[in-house]
Amino acid sequence: QKLHIAPLPELPDTDSKSASERITVLQDWLDQAAIMSREIETEFGTKRATVEKQGAMDRKDTEDAVQRIRCRFEERDKARQSWVSGMQRRVLEWNEGLIERRSLVQKQLSHVVRHLAQANESTPCGNKKRPPGEASLPASSLSGGGGGVKAASIVTARCLYCANNKDTQKAPPSHLVCPVTLEMMVDPVVAADGHTYERAAITKIVANTPLDRKPRSPMTNELMDHRILIPAVTIRVLVQEYKERRGID
Repeated sequence: QKLHIAPLPELPDTDSKSASERITVLQDWLDQAAIMSREIETEFGTKRATVEKQGAMDRKDTEDAVQRIRCRFEERDKARQSWVSGMQRRVLEWNEGLIERRSLVQKQLSHVVRHLAQANESTPCGNKKRPPGEASLPASSLSGGGGGVKAASIVTARCLYCANNKDTQKAPPSHLVCPVTLEMMVDPVVAADGHTYERAAITKIVANTPLDRKPRSPMTNELMDHRILIPAVTIRVLVQEYKERRGID
């Protein structure tokens, strides 16, 4: 704000006056100038105090605003750190769960391989006899690789052998049984995981999986690449032959 300063009075003309009168006029003029100077100083002090007070208020408001912003950033940083810590805990829990699940799967796999090695000494139908000329199958070939094809052919040969013997049990061969329904298949199909299932059973499992996700194999629990089901013609023929030999409708 600007100061309202009144102009000083003009210096009076003292040329036509005597010396004493000139001194008196000049003294009056100096007194008026002194009064105006005090008024200016007073007004200036008042304006200065007002400006300093307003500046202090503005400075306090600025400091408060900066403090609020600082507190807001600190709260956000704490929230971010809390979220990161939570995610780290969840990742550790998931990792521990995966390790436990992997250990469990390895134990189950070892158990299955051990039982397959034991079952290698007998037929899937329970017959202790082997088809004539069949050699023992190593347990290592039951765990995967090219031996799996050999194992499947030997199992098929054993079950056909058992079907022609009177000493066998009446339970159908395992390769004719759906691993989901545990019943002999009527409409066998091959899924993307390479295993054979009853069409109705595997179709229900695939249908229960959302379209934006891949279905999981009932046998391996791994994701299947597609939902296409291929008719297992050979298994269907074997089922029909088995029923004809046993007189099953």
